This record gives sequence, C-alpha cells and structure tokens, in this order.
Amino acid sequence: PGVGGAQLPPSSSYGTGSWQFPNRVDPYSLESPWGAVVEGSGRTSALDSAKYKPLGQDTTALCKPNGGGAAIRHKEAEPEVSVRSFRQGGWINAVEPSREVSGLPCRTGTDSALPCAALPASCCVPPAWDEPMLEQDRNLMHDMMLHDARRLSESAAVINEVVYDAVDPSPFHARMQDDSATPLEPPPDGAPLPYYISADPETDTTLVFESRFESGNLRRAVQVYEYEYDLVLRPDINTKGHTQWFYFSISNTRRGSRVKFNIINLMKEDSLYGEGMQPLVHSAKESVAAGTGWHRSGELITYYQNNIRRKNGKYYYTLTFTLSFPHDADTVHVAHCYPYTYSDLQRYLDSLAADPRMKHRMRRRTLCHTLAGNACDLVTVTNFADDSAESMGKRKGVVISARVHPGETNASWMMKGLLDFITGHSLDAKLLRSRFVFKIVPMLNPDGVI
Repeated sequence: PGVGGAQLPPSSSYGTGSWQFPNRVDPYSLESPWGAVVEGSGRTSALDSAKYKPLGQDTTALCKPNGGGAAIRHKEAEPEVSVRSFRQGGWINAVEPSREVSGLPCRTGTDSALPCAALPASCCVPPAWDEPMLEQDRNLMHDMMLHDARRLSESAAVINEVVYDAVDPSPFHARMQDDSATPLEPPPDGAPLPYYISADPETDTTLVFESRFESGNLRRAVQVYEYEYDLVLRPDINTKGHTQWFYFSISNTRRGSRVKFNIINLMKEDSLYGEGMQPLVHSAKESVAAGTGWHRSGELITYYQNNIRRKNGKYYYTLTFTLSFPHDADTVHVAHCYPYTYSDLQRYLDSLAADPRMKHRMRRRTLCHTLAGNACDLVTVTNFADDSAESMGKRKGVVISARVHPGETNASWMMKGLLDFITGHSLDAKLLRSRFVFKIVPMLNPDGVI
C-alpha cells in the first residue's frame, strides 16, 4: 500500500455501484514486480486499474536455485521413523525419514529463499478412494450475489483493509516498530515476518495469512468484514493471467469461528467447486490430536461469475467457501489439491536412485535447465541388465510427461504411481521394461511449480 488516499476511476465497478475508498488505498489495485498479477491493464475494474510492469522475456530472476546448492535440512515436524503409516479420520498419513536435498528450496521473484510449508516432512498422500462431494444448494449462488450487492449498498460497514500481500512491504511492521523499542526479528526458522502483526493479539480476530513458501500462491488478502476476506491469486508464471492453483496458510484462528473466503480473480467459466467439490484443508492441531492429514472441508461453497471485468471484456469468477476452525491459535493450510512440490519430486527421485534394486531398472539425468536455472529431470526406465545394441534396438520408445500445467498437482501423484509401478518388481513391470524404453519427464514446468 502506498501513502495517502486513493480512489478508483469513475468507470470502476463491482456489481452495480462504484468502489471508492476515500482516505485509504484501494486494496484491489495491484502493481508489483511479478508482472501482470491479473490479466490486462485496462481501467474498467478495481482489479485492472493499476499499470503493470510487463514481465517480458527475462524470467531468470523468478525461480533461481538457492545459493550455490548448499544442502538444506527440511524441518522435521514428527520423529524420524523408517516406515510408518496409519489411517485416521479416513485419510492416510505417510511419515518418512527426513532427507537432505541439495539446492532446495528455491528462489522466486520475491528474491528471497522459499522455505517449505510448515507441514510434516511427508504430510500425507491422497486417499485411495473417491472423495466426498457436497450436495449443492441451488439457491446459494443467488444468495452470494445478493451478499455482494449489499456490500455496495452498505459500504460504511465494509472494512476493506489489506491484511496480507506477498510482494508489497507491510505497513504493520513500521507501525509496530514505532510503538516498540524492541526491533522486529524474523522467525528463527528463516521464514519471513508475518505481513500482519496485531497490536493486541488477545482480542484481535484478524487472520494472519502466509503464502511465501514453496508452491504457495496467494498474492493478497483483503479483510471485508470481521469474518470475511477477499483473496487475490497470483497468475501462473509466463501466462496471460491464468489463475487456478491456491495454497496458503492461516493462523490466529479462534475456536468455533466460521470465516468466509472469496477468491475473486479466477478465470475458468466452470469449476467442480460448483458441483460440490471442497477445498483441501490441513490443521496442525488436528493433525497432532487425531492424526488427520489433508482432507476436503468447507461449507457454503459455490462458484460464479462476478462483475470484475477483464481486459478482453469477459469477467472474473469467484470461488467462495466458509471454513470452521475447531482450535484456538491453530495453523491451517488451504489448497486447491494435494500439494506436490519440486522438493517432493527431488526427494522421491533421490530415493529411487539410492535404491540398489534400481540399478538395472532406471537412469536419472538432467534433461535441461529452465529459464530460471532449475534442473528439469529426465528418467529413463527399461531393462538395463540387457542393454546390448541388438536388444535395445528392438524396444519401442514411450515418452510420458507431467506438470506442464503447474497447478495440476494430481498429475504429479499420478506420475508417482506410474513410476512406482514401472520400476517395481511385478511381472507386468518386468515385461514392460524388457519391451519398451520409457523416457519420463516427471515435472516439465519446475519454475511454475515452485
């Protein structure tokens, strides 16, 4: 946020009226070194009212490997165990030994090291059965659009305060520094200072957001009412504003509170959220208390076109959902789908390469380096025990890739299943390795995933 007041252009609108913010900065205008945070630069809506710095062709500073490739130990949220798995609440948690991975985590356009999310080292895996879908209330979309209209007609009750921004400096830091003789110190784990720091944490119910971790995506959070927030996502790198993936954490929760979240700059005209899908949630305290890992949760979920206009004349879409928090002072992560990061892939490929049984089944090498300098892995799977020219010449080639779309983490889980099978000891896998050469690119777009 800048200094002083800001007012949207007269043509700016959300719903049927004009958004105006006398004596305060417009929380919906975006200008940042990320490039076009939302598509377009027209002045037809609050989201489009800023002038954006074009991304251009230079993406080398967006996702660079951490300084010199020094080994980084990922935090252990649970004791080190060789093999342990259990079911709790319908979800599987798989706990593996911590592993040092060279050159991780990576760097992005924030020009600072990205820590891993504050989750167990191997939090959990997707369930092996169909996930539940909520029964849809067909009147809910209409009710939410009426709610948006009331925000305009009763604007005096709307807070409209930016409580999180992944790029811009926080005004709350300066405020706290002025009020305290003790300088603000970053957390000991290397994570960034929270954007929002309350002067009265005992009574302040404002949620504290964070997305500045690997694969995290939340550009901005705007508090609308005490228990409602508008969320703006950062588009995929090197796209014309595509938004789908979200992954962020929430802290300073209050037991029994119900909070409404509105992701207001989505692009797709249709979504499974409109058919009953729920966002993915992980509660740190619930994980300790009951062993519950990632699970689908939320109520009052719907997906609809809002009245924020894009540059091409079309409109953005809103995903709205309400979460209930069962614990005080919890840390809750929210995601579009089960996360699978670049670090997760590196750990997995390291474990395969370290397995002596893989000597005659697979080879791993770097296919290329991305524009940002990250290694793009190529895995070759075949029967290397018989690698004569005659035998190899008879085998057909099969090329398989995943994660060209960085937000589709389910592709990485499918790729992991494929690699588990094709490098396994089953008779089918042995037969396939003897007849084919599999060239596999597990993560084709590492920069976007990071």
